[in-house]
Amino acid sequence: MSRQSFGKASSLGFVLQWEHDHATSSVSASRGWLSATVADVEVWPFGGPGTESWPWIELLEFFGRYWRYIEFEVGGDPLGLDVQPDLLRTAAEQRWRSLSEEDSDREEEALLVYLRSHNLAAAFRGASAPALYIVRRNVDTAQVTADGVNVELPWGEVRDTLTALGAAIAARLEPVREPRSENARAQWASRSPTEASLRLALAMGRSLEDARRVEAVCEDKSREIELWPFAVAARMAPERMSVEALAALMVELCRPDHPQVSSRFLELRANAQRIRGTAESQGLRRYEVGQAVARWLRHVFGTGPELRFDIDQALSELGIEIRAVSVDEPAVDALCAFGPSRPPVVVLNQRGVHASSPNGRRATLAHELYHLLVDLGTTLPYAEANSVRAPRFIEQRARAFAAELLLPRVVAEQTAAAVAVGQLTAETRRLSAHYGASRELVTLQLYNARERASADAQREIESEYAALRLQGD
Repeated sequence: MSRQSFGKASSLGFVLQWEHDHATSSVSASRGWLSATVADVEVWPFGGPGTESWPWIELLEFFGRYWRYIEFEVGGDPLGLDVQPDLLRTAAEQRWRSLSEEDSDREEEALLVYLRSHNLAAAFRGASAPALYIVRRNVDTAQVTADGVNVELPWGEVRDTLTALGAAIAARLEPVREPRSENARAQWASRSPTEASLRLALAMGRSLEDARRVEAVCEDKSREIELWPFAVAARMAPERMSVEALAALMVELCRPDHPQVSSRFLELRANAQRIRGTAESQGLRRYEVGQAVARWLRHVFGTGPELRFDIDQALSELGIEIRAVSVDEPAVDALCAFGPSRPPVVVLNQRGVHASSPNGRRATLAHELYHLLVDLGTTLPYAEANSVRAPRFIEQRARAFAAELLLPRVVAEQTAAAVAVGQLTAETRRLSAHYGASRELVTLQLYNARERASADAQREIESEYAALRLQGD
């Protein structure tokens, strides 16, 4: 039979050829050769007649079972490690060394389920094939990883390619009247959940019951917005967080009574992403990328390094609404969202461990501003939670941005170079009061600039930083 092609070899492409012209069983009818190519790299070689074929009903069964996770499990791995899928296991094992056996076992089980759900090679039964991961990074973009190749592609293109491949296998099995064939085609036909609650549950990483309880709270105030694209914020929240607390945050995140997106915000967002792209192309480290965006934004607002940055005024000028709530979960300081039908908003938890203090609130707002300008809709989906399970590499940039925005590195370097032994506490208080930055943030910036200090002052800075870290533990 002639070969069928799906997608494009330059992005994601498949070539399929059936072994038999006519067959009557589920296995023989679907047996053939399939190649998979990612960014012009052939991941699954085609083989062809004369080589071993495979029953591709197994791939259709995989789609029927796991398509919903590929489509609606948006935003990355359940541990928030933010590395490409083929590196997740190694990164997780490093993390597990510092966890209890119970916690590491629980996380390992969750990670294995996640990897199996997104790896097309898991369709092979009794055989090993190179991994081919499909992960929806945000609403518009999918990450495709295989054989050392890692590319981001439009989600619509990836979805259409996989849909065409699955439809071809289903059509091939249509004449076969066997339970296995009929079940595989039925699962394929219902692969994408139509129930809004189930889509929400998948996006939240919670049970269907939990999703329905969140919907019940949100439906009156957010009925104009489908919740699931913003529910990734719930995935970043602590597992222990109650459904009621999640719902209280989600309802504010999605409540639509808010003006149009300001042109000023869109302009700065485009420029901020350009600054980030330039910094990354220059090989800057993650924290340096965040610092570069912060220095640019200070310049845009005409705030020299000697001046305190007015974060509330900046958000107001950009049309970013701040909504304050009180949720009994200190590990969640804030959530933010921006997307279709959702102008930019920050939901601030007044009981968050940082957001509960005036200076911590400023740092939290600066942190969320970075995500709104740079991440949402690109490296993150349409929503984010400033919490313990947020992707750590993305968070590194946001934390560095907030620190640089509130207390410029050049000021910390000047202070470190001039501070006398025994005066560190007084200088920390002075900087904190002048810049509206927390003692924690000031100490961190001074620690990063410690090489400018005298040997005795450097030891004092390092001691203060160590004490601060000990308090955090």
